[in-house]
Amino acid sequence: LLDLSSSILAILIGRGIVTAVNRYHFDSQNDSDQDRVWWTGFTFLALVATTVVIPAWIWRHPLSNILLGSTQSHGAYYVALIVGTLWFNTMSEIPAIYLRVRQWSGLFVGLSLTFLLLNAGLNIVLLIVFKLGIEGIILGNCVISSVRMVILSTVFVRVRGPYVIHWPLMRQLWVYGAPIIVTALLSLVMHQADRYLLSFFIDLHAVGIY
Repeated sequence: LLDLSSSILAILIGRGIVTAVNRYHFDSQNDSDQDRVWWTGFTFLALVATTVVIPAWIWRHPLSNILLGSTQSHGAYYVALIVGTLWFNTMSEIPAIYLRVRQWSGLFVGLSLTFLLLNAGLNIVLLIVFKLGIEGIILGNCVISSVRMVILSTVFVRVRGPYVIHWPLMRQLWVYGAPIIVTALLSLVMHQADRYLLSFFIDLHAVGIY
């Protein structure tokens, strides 16, 4: 349920903008135009993600009650970790797609595999050695997401041109990306909303079995 909620927020925040940046990159005539596209998209995602994540973190207790019920003593802590992970992942989206656009397949695959192995290894340690249960999985994901964001953002900042933002372009990115957000959101809801229904009409135990 936490992962599904995070996925829905991730789509609302960034799915359309990342696609729009990818498209406008190839419409750009020179490096200066490309700088505007990438930095404007990166700034837009940062603003939207922060605007969504901060209230979610502040209201983590009510959100926990809605998603997990009032009986989950650590629910608010789980929500805090999930929204933190969401912010880190969102901030990684533009740098990650940039590597693909530049066709740096070796670097992209190498980093992706490294993050995957680190994530799996950390989760196993937190689960087996420290016996943290679900907390270990969520915490491990959050830690690796923060590392991924730092590394990808560092690469992006070092290889992309000087920071420049074009406010009218931000609106163009949003207009282009909005229909993609709707499509992706409806697709996710169609395939996974039944988890919410089970939780609402039965209980979390039924969701776990399902």
